[in-house]
Amino acid sequence: MRVIAGSARGRRLFSPSGTDVRPTADRIREALFSSFGDRVAGALFLDLFCGTGAVGVEALSRGAKHAAFVDNSRECAAIVEKNLTHTGFAGVGEIICGDALQAIRGRLRGRAFDITYLDPPYDRGMMLPALRELIDCGVVSGGGLVAAEYGASEDITCPPGYEIYKQKNYRLARIVFYGVI
Repeated sequence: MRVIAGSARGRRLFSPSGTDVRPTADRIREALFSSFGDRVAGALFLDLFCGTGAVGVEALSRGAKHAAFVDNSRECAAIVEKNLTHTGFAGVGEIICGDALQAIRGRLRGRAFDITYLDPPYDRGMMLPALRELIDCGVVSGGGLVAAEYGASEDITCPPGYEIYKQKNYRLARIVFYGVI
């Protein structure tokens, strides 16, 4: 797994051993950032349920001003820190090791990120509560963009405060792009 584009292009990213973490495939990251377009440059970026942090690191490489990474695994938090240091972004990345919903209600409350990427474990019912909390706690900016990675078989719901404007299907995943209204 490598950074696809930007200032850290080609840098190898670390990932934990085992199958508990499902890093976002290069193909999906490429499509994500193609959809984000020029909105990434200068953006405040949130990588929620970040795992290796590959998506947030990619955002920093493409010019995001700041990225926050949230995951409840200490091993993942250590990998994200290693990836930020390795790519030269340690000073512009913030790592929160803890429950995503608690982070939204606490340290992230009112921060108004421009772009948020959510990739919770598939089929565990975590997506809808996270989407609702992002709006309720003011963590996404008005006019902000939220990209959510669902398992291919999961039901997609559009909670109040969002509108679905695009979906992309992959073999095992589906990315839903929500606009914040």
